[in-house]
Amino acid sequence: MTLYELIFIPQTPKRLEMKQTLHELFAKFNRYGLSWSLSEADDSFKIYVRTNDSEALQKVIDSEEFKLLSGAIKTLGIKSHTLITWVKDK
Repeated sequence: MTLYELIFIPQTPKRLEMKQTLHELFAKFNRYGLSWSLSEADDSFKIYVRTNDSEALQKVIDSEEFKLLSGAIKTLGIKSHTLITWVKDK
């Protein structure tokens, strides 16, 4: 299983705009058949994807939608961190 985690802190005045952008992009990501979740902390957003299909995840990472997400984070964000973890099934 692959776990993709993206944590970022948006600029405070751009928080609502970023949240709207995320929901629009998630709707487009659904075509790849991956399950996305978004959580909000005090000042940050966390995006999680869990999948057994690493090829589908790579397609998302290579997609135009992901490039838009990356651009939005660079434009509207202060700081970001990405972690990809591969978990071996027992």
